[in-house]
Amino acid sequence: MQRQTKVFLIGGSGFIGQNLKIQLLSNNLNLALTYNNSILNDNKCTVIQKDLTSDSLYNEFINLNPDIVIHCAGLNPSALKSQSDQSFYKFNRDVTVNLAKDFLKYSELNKNQYRKKFLNLSTYEIYGNIKELTGFNESSRTNPLNAYADSKAQAVNEIEKLVSNSVDFINVICTNNYGPGQSSDKLIPIVFNKLLKNQEIIIKGDGSSKRTWTFVQDTCEGILKILKYGKYKRYHLSANNQISVIGVIKAIHEVLKTQNLITTDSARLIWHETNNNPVFKINSSWSEKELNWTAKTPFSMGLKHTLEYLKKQRDE
Repeated sequence: MQRQTKVFLIGGSGFIGQNLKIQLLSNNLNLALTYNNSILNDNKCTVIQKDLTSDSLYNEFINLNPDIVIHCAGLNPSALKSQSDQSFYKFNRDVTVNLAKDFLKYSELNKNQYRKKFLNLSTYEIYGNIKELTGFNESSRTNPLNAYADSKAQAVNEIEKLVSNSVDFINVICTNNYGPGQSSDKLIPIVFNKLLKNQEIIIKGDGSSKRTWTFVQDTCEGILKILKYGKYKRYHLSANNQISVIGVIKAIHEVLKTQNLITTDSARLIWHETNNNPVFKINSSWSEKELNWTAKTPFSMGLKHTLEYLKKQRDE
């Protein structure tokens, strides 16, 4: 009888965590997960409440004996104005590095025939503003623009220094994820809700700031590929698009208008901090080839799936 792989998902109540949990369970993996603020009840997996800034998971590693840890918890960039810089370093750097070292300690004490994996989910903002037309690749150096990105970059760099004969330490660099279940304070849910209510939308910068938008289920499928095939220190998961803030608003407006949910010809925009126009982009072609993975969902289709979720939430 084949042994069932044990996965420990850290940050199971977050946006990516919730979507990843569904895919992990559908692949018949033995799952344990942590959460902090959001209450989780799920009889399909082991659920543990932890404050990662003060609680170690070492004893849980010993008790649950996981083969894989996926760390997708973190202090979000939407908290930049409400959190001190030190808060980002405490959570995104220190917690991540401590988790990796605890998992390494557990793995060295509990060696068996199964090589283990530690996946740290990070952001393409670690590379900073794009300077190369093709985007940053998996060997590019980090050059973050703010405390959030710097805290994530330092964690990535520290994890890549860890060497073990029993654990593969892997950084998974993601772009902007979107889709059903995303927090209401993110750009795409904000724009949907503002347009549906015919409210003004505040734009930071002149609207030309460009980002890559990857449907969350595509990202989760990429993570599953890394669980199966990953052996290198860093992988990029990115859709092949780059869309400005204005482009995102126009695309959402078009989806809503096509379904006769709005009648306005354009959004009502307010400009703020017009000199703030970073462009973020990564090249994921090497990772796509290594993993036999690609982001399949066109942006317009992902927006339609997101709208269907928002409509269900509104009707409940």
